[in-house]
Amino acid sequence: MSDLDYDTEDVVDRLKELKVEEHAESNIEKNLPIDKSYRIKTTEGVASSNAEAAGLILPNYGSSTSSYVEEIEEGGFFRIEALKGKVYIETYSADYKLLSTKKIKYELPKFGGYFKGKDARYIVFGQNNHESDNTKEVVRVVKYDDDWNKLGQCSITSKNVYEPFAKGPLRMTENDGILYIHTSRYIYWDAAAEPEEIHHEVNLTYAVDEDSMECVMNEAPGDWVSHSFAQFILSDGESVYRLDLGDGNPRAVNLAKSVVYKEPDDVWTWYGKTETRSLLDIIGSYGDNVTGVSLGGFELMNDGDTLITAGSSIVQDSSVTKFPTEKTYRNIFVLTMNKKFNMSPKLNWITDYKQEDGITILNPQLVKVEDGYYMFWQEYYVERETDLWVTRVAKLNEDGSLDGKIHKIRAYLSDCKPIVTSDNHLFWYTTMNDNAPTFYSLDMNRLDDYDFNGRIFADVFEIKLSQYTYTEIDDPSRMHAYKPDVTVYFKGKKLVNGQDYTYRYEDNYTQGTAYVDVTGKDFFVGTQRVSFEILPAKEDPPYQEPSWWGNGGQVTSKPTATKKPTATKKPTATRKPSTKTARTGTGAVIIKGTGTSAATPKKVKGVKVSNLKGKKVVVSWSKQQGMSGYQIQYAKNKKFTKGKKKLSASRTSAFRIITKFKKKIYYFRVRTYKNSGRRKVYGKWSKTVKVKIRI
Repeated sequence: MSDLDYDTEDVVDRLKELKVEEHAESNIEKNLPIDKSYRIKTTEGVASSNAEAAGLILPNYGSSTSSYVEEIEEGGFFRIEALKGKVYIETYSADYKLLSTKKIKYELPKFGGYFKGKDARYIVFGQNNHESDNTKEVVRVVKYDDDWNKLGQCSITSKNVYEPFAKGPLRMTENDGILYIHTSRYIYWDAAAEPEEIHHEVNLTYAVDEDSMECVMNEAPGDWVSHSFAQFILSDGESVYRLDLGDGNPRAVNLAKSVVYKEPDDVWTWYGKTETRSLLDIIGSYGDNVTGVSLGGFELMNDGDTLITAGSSIVQDSSVTKFPTEKTYRNIFVLTMNKKFNMSPKLNWITDYKQEDGITILNPQLVKVEDGYYMFWQEYYVERETDLWVTRVAKLNEDGSLDGKIHKIRAYLSDCKPIVTSDNHLFWYTTMNDNAPTFYSLDMNRLDDYDFNGRIFADVFEIKLSQYTYTEIDDPSRMHAYKPDVTVYFKGKKLVNGQDYTYRYEDNYTQGTAYVDVTGKDFFVGTQRVSFEILPAKEDPPYQEPSWWGNGGQVTSKPTATKKPTATKKPTATRKPSTKTARTGTGAVIIKGTGTSAATPKKVKGVKVSNLKGKKVVVSWSKQQGMSGYQIQYAKNKKFTKGKKKLSASRTSAFRIITKFKKKIYYFRVRTYKNSGRRKVYGKWSKTVKVKIRI
């Protein structure tokens, strides 16, 4: 076991749901951005969910970065993503068309990270060492050319590595032919010190010669941080700077400065020339995983003197924050430190949210440009039990001060760090819920055009249906759906289904009022309901019995006068006739047969009872031919003695909607009948159906 446990499920669920309701705002025309072309949704490319990376969404822990973008000199770009045992290298044209895909299988079971150096590309793989075997390979650094042909590898055996890349990312930098790797690990169990098997998490640094692909420093010393939940590394040509987030030893944002590796310097020379500084002390107890701090960026301007760190934090003051918790509100900060370590670090808060604001922020990212930095972070707030997500973009000066306003953009971030393209665009991609990528390309000179001031509520939609009334058809299966076409407008502009809104039908199978629910999407939010009617089917004219029916078959018309009959011979004895003779005067009509005058209806089959909204039910059955109608009976007990009621339905119906129930259990049964003169001949009751009424 490890000494760290965390669960991403709650946070991931929030990302997956991304509900879309909030209050409408005034002046709604201005809420839509002038330009929405910065978002390019694709249907090509491998599907993934890089927006759910733990290093982005979890407030405490880090994880390996799995996705990258890289501009191609000839035009276009690479999308690089580690996913399910393969590294996908997708080549896209400048207009976002997928041109080709290359797959590289993991050489070891775990993916650590990717880095493009000056003359080659590098991918780091790893594997667990649960045997605590010092001779086992735990990390492999693989070198590729620009066409992704393998050039060589460096196999690094274990030196107190139980699991590589544990609860932290892996980042790389290079200087003068040396590749530096900074990551994390679980270490061996110290049985003498720990009675229970515990594998502590600490940071880890390697140095690899890029020409020979040999590890020249295994577990480079001078920067032991435990636990370390974030790792960054930079070099300015003279020194190597390593940044860690520690929760115990030390409990601080820790910055280490070491001289660059120079052969034949050994690890102890490196150790002797390493300095450390605490940039931000963290309140709380030693080793408590909850620090209230996350780190998302670490940069140094070219030829600059100031190191800058971006992150989020609670108020690190025990008089204000008694102890850090996951739910304590946070703000975005930057820390600056002179790279000569001859000045104290400076903390600058970029946001000033309060607990009552109800705003939650995710881990920021930092991108270096020629004249400063851009910082990105996601934030959301809950309203009407739903979340509104936006991405904030802020320009920073070299000293970490804010340069201009903070922009709000309708976008999502991921663990893909944005890059700066040759045409001065901020570029990255996001995948969500196992879908193809959405690319974002922001012109740094036009951020005002992308500003988003709040989504527009769906109750301002103008919704038109192609038909508002239907006449029910004869459909005993009740599978026929009535679906008018739906068209939606906003301020006279026709919106796009699936892009600006979605819709669904409700109660559109049976007679009564049916509905279309139109729900806003993207820049639109909420739901507007419109209704249409399903009218009862046109019934046949009422059944007219023949004039002779109902009087035993006797013709009722008045007979014409006849002569007085002459006497007849007395008939001889005969069998008892099977005919019935009806006499009126001297005329007679003989109706042959032995049955009754009206056939007894059969027992109704297929009775079903289903709940509807509003304490209603629909009772349905299989229709019978030649019947006059149906009778429905329901009660509050199965003997039909309590609260019993009867209703009728026409012979053309196969269902009836019944209303005004209470939230209780009811029993239903149906029988059919046939008119016989002035009376009705009923069939047997159907099988009883028990139903609990829902609200």
